[in-house]
Amino acid sequence: MQEVSPTLRKRLSLPQMASMIVDFLTRQFNFNLRQYMEVKMAKNWYPIINEDLCTSCSSCIDFCKNSVFENGDMYPKVVNPDNCVEFCRGCGKICPSEAITYFGDDDK
Repeated sequence: MQEVSPTLRKRLSLPQMASMIVDFLTRQFNFNLRQYMEVKMAKNWYPIINEDLCTSCSSCIDFCKNSVFENGDMYPKVVNPDNCVEFCRGCGKICPSEAITYFGDDDK
């Protein structure tokens, strides 16, 4: 039985395999698939905190990994609205007091 080469024996993670497939498709078909895989950051979409409903629990700050929020004097503040991922709604879904709505949300 033939030995498997060390190169073939190396196991790739799923992200590594996906990256290799995207690179292959880009080379073969001259089509940049990566541009369609990027997360779309918002220009006309960001959270608005209703201070009358907010309980200052900081769930939105803890949830958001894009640094959209920051601790304010009494309530969280939206400090980086352009960092919000368009149509994410994640912070609004985890807000226990439903104090978050979105500028640019047509689905009210």
